[in-house]
Amino acid sequence: MATGIVVDVSDIDSVRSFKDRIFSEFTPLHPLLKRRSRGRGPISESDILDWEWVLGVNLWGVIYGLNTFLPFMEENNNGHIVITSSIAGHLSYPNMGYIMLLSTQS
Repeated sequence: MATGIVVDVSDIDSVRSFKDRIFSEFTPLHPLLKRRSRGRGPISESDILDWEWVLGVNLWGVIYGLNTFLPFMEENNNGHIVITSSIAGHLSYPNMGYIMLLSTQS
């Protein structure tokens, strides 16, 4: 069975609410999968709000997830964490744009 749940990973309260829901409906928690990858477009068309959004998802989303779930996993001496990112942190192509995405992928 698979269940999809929408979570704003850039918001710590949303992540904590997600944890509460997971623990009430699906315990025990074994794997925690974190996929971070959001971009906004060419840097010449980006403003500070674009940067905040990308960093909120790609950086803080990972940190919030770890901060929220890791203590439970350590306490129970159980679980695995898998964090994936994009090859875009290591390779770039002409006209790729998405400098904000690239800066958070390495």
